Amino acid sequence: MDSPAKPPLPISSGSGAWIVVAAIAIALLQAVPEIVGLVDAFLHHKIVVNDLATHYAHADMAFNWRISPYYWETIRLYPARSPAFYPIFVYALFWPLTILPMAWALPLFALVEAGVLAVLAWLLLSKIAAHIEGGRWTIAIAALLAGAPVIAFNFFELQVNLHIACLIVLCMLLISRPRNDWLVGLFLGLVLLLKFYFILVLAIPLLRGDWRILLTATAVLALAIAVTALAVPGAIWRDWFEFALHSGYAIKPAGAAIVDWYYNQSLNGYVVRLLGTGSVAQIVAYGVAAAILVVNFAVLIVERGLPRVLYYSKALLTLTLAIYMVAPLTWLHYLIYQIVVVVWLWADLSAGGRITSWRRIGLIALLALLVLPWFMLLQAPFGDYFGWLLLPATAVLWACCLMHRPHGFGELQPAASQPKSA
Repeated sequence: MDSPAKPPLPISSGSGAWIVVAAIAIALLQAVPEIVGLVDAFLHHKIVVNDLATHYAHADMAFNWRISPYYWETIRLYPARSPAFYPIFVYALFWPLTILPMAWALPLFALVEAGVLAVLAWLLLSKIAAHIEGGRWTIAIAALLAGAPVIAFNFFELQVNLHIACLIVLCMLLISRPRNDWLVGLFLGLVLLLKFYFILVLAIPLLRGDWRILLTATAVLALAIAVTALAVPGAIWRDWFEFALHSGYAIKPAGAAIVDWYYNQSLNGYVVRLLGTGSVAQIVAYGVAAAILVVNFAVLIVERGLPRVLYYSKALLTLTLAIYMVAPLTWLHYLIYQIVVVVWLWADLSAGGRITSWRRIGLIALLALLVLPWFMLLQAPFGDYFGWLLLPATAVLWACCLMHRPHGFGELQPAASQPKSA
């Protein structure tokens, strides 16, 4: 039996203050070890190889030295772990970093990422988690964020997933006011440049007829393409097209031999681990991926009548999970997206009075699975078992979100139903 709806926790000056302090503490706990390590590497002239160093190398090669980052022969000139995979214009976003030496750029980016995490933690705690069952779980979720290995690993690799998660939550919060459409479009454009798989989210304003959002996001993409066209030789574009033509599901493109590694939790990784490469595996992978996207977009088309703020919340989060599943390479540290989705789903169920003991247990179990020290559990003897859990857990969460009809809470509810201030 569903419990009665509980009033959302009022964010008073006192509760707001502790949430701000908690958000800063979370950022410091997660970021300080990595920043100290980067500063030490800078002072002692150590070479650092992480994902940001790799993106830096790709941007520096293509935009400054005008040589292709899509081949092992050229990428070995840098402390980068692999050739480029993404479209060449994506690296325009990282080009400004190359003004600084890599040894300076990495600590600077880590400081920016700490600020992004503080904002994300504050948004999650004050705007979403505070509405879970009257705010009784807010402290527990703050503790979860402070110790989640998935966040620490994003800092270790200086990944962009925290930035993407923060931008998605900001879009959800800003969409309730039409005057914010240009800002929402800008944020969506930045999201798809940070990770081009998110090109799918442009379907959301297209389905709703929100042309200002679509135009702004498209303009951000067009600007990146134009800058790249002016700065990068045509031969590098051809290299990317050639790489893209030889990429896909159930194959191992050059430089991506780790497709079948357990760290790749995408549908593609699962199929390669189960069926290997070849035509049968490709049929299965493409078929399941197509089914996921068709179902997701069918639900979004049917539910276009939802109030705007509810529609965007559901559409952004379900498509984020769908992208996690169907992208050819989906690493374990992308699980930060699922944490955001679980917190939102829990808050929305609470606001609608639809929380039951079983649903609560399921949500807590999902959160626990997402924040376990998976980098340890993937080692023997657990790896053979634990490595199979995360994609099915994501699929269950995705299905629950698709079937869930949002109720809305706080700033994530239709304007007409928001309580008037006294």
